[in-house]
Amino acid sequence: MDAIIRAVLACTAAALAWMLPDLAFAFASYKQKKRGLEVPRQCPSVRWRMVSTAVCLAYEGAAMWYMPQTLAVLSILFVYAAIFGSCVDMMIRIIANEMLLALLPVGIGYRVLAGGIGSLKGSLGGLMLVLAVFASAAAVTRLIKGIGGVGMGDIKLAMVAAVTAGWPGSLYFLGGMALAIGAFCLIGVKSFLLRRNSTFPMCGHIMAGLLIALIYPYIQGVMT
Repeated sequence: MDAIIRAVLACTAAALAWMLPDLAFAFASYKQKKRGLEVPRQCPSVRWRMVSTAVCLAYEGAAMWYMPQTLAVLSILFVYAAIFGSCVDMMIRIIANEMLLALLPVGIGYRVLAGGIGSLKGSLGGLMLVLAVFASAAAVTRLIKGIGGVGMGDIKLAMVAAVTAGWPGSLYFLGGMALAIGAFCLIGVKSFLLRRNSTFPMCGHIMAGLLIALIYPYIQGVMT
């Protein structure tokens, strides 16, 4: 019976992950119409759906295996947010305030459940560190390229990630994000899709760093 329940939950999770690009497309179209701009031409591709669904199921399986159940469920919400937000960011290059406002209370709840109310002090330290890193990145980009390479949506999402990850989780967040950006740039350069002055949406990389920060301490605890 337990196996049947797990199979049903996995199928439901996969179906939801597959539908998220459609929800993101509808939301992106709504935002563009509201701003008086051109709506996206099409939804993310089937290949994107397949990859995002596979990543979602893999993370869910790992979270349920390694993490306490309540924290695992909350972290899975961030997986869905990562898929949704990345699709929106790819289509219209924004990280919507609506998503940030929805994620912030979930992130605070996660931090309190994971480390108690006192762990919010660590979140404040992580928040300062993340702000310093992103401000430095923006300054360097402006110095080299003459443009702001970090959007306010990116900074606000990173702030939510810092609050959620706490301390030393914010270090894991920054490390995971750096790995995600590095892998993306390496693939992009080798495939000639990225150039020196290329820009790209950051939501997926920021969320990848957060997801790594949430699960890494539990995997590390099992392995040591």
